[in-house]
Amino acid sequence: MRIAVDEISAAGLDKDYCIEAAKLFENADPVGDTGFQFVSPVQFHLHLQRADEMIRLCGDVAYTLAENCGRCLDRFEEQISSRFELSFSTQEPEGVDQEEIELEAIQLEQVSFSGDQLDLRDCLREQVSLSLPIRPLCRPECRGLCPECGGNLNHVVCGCEKKVFNNKFDALKALKKK
Repeated sequence: MRIAVDEISAAGLDKDYCIEAAKLFENADPVGDTGFQFVSPVQFHLHLQRADEMIRLCGDVAYTLAENCGRCLDRFEEQISSRFELSFSTQEPEGVDQEEIELEAIQLEQVSFSGDQLDLRDCLREQVSLSLPIRPLCRPECRGLCPECGGNLNHVVCGCEKKVFNNKFDALKALKKK
């Protein structure tokens, strides 16, 4: 996933990639023990523009994940799509002590590179990792699991009695009413 800098003009360059997640994350595991599984290849559509020493990248990433719902634990598939923008620069910050650096917002989206080729693999891998859902839901109205019996409330109506929470501050509430 290298692009020659000379190929990128001010008018721009469009690139499309379709890559298996296992190949994209060869030496890194983005999902670990989270229960995520890539069902489809990861697709990227990239538009790169060059202006002097800067290269601007606007991209889209799309893929399908099989995952467990964060409420009911049912397995489901979800289409993920995300948009991102990055800037690449050949200029390094001058005279900066690396331990005392404070990045501005614009610098958080800026990646330094050197040479006549731009290697996008790490940046694209990072964008896929950032697009992974934090707490996936099979559907917005998912009712989750019963806290008493553990039954999936989307599939069964349990007759469990809801325990009354023993709130120690109820005594203070009674004093306030007096």
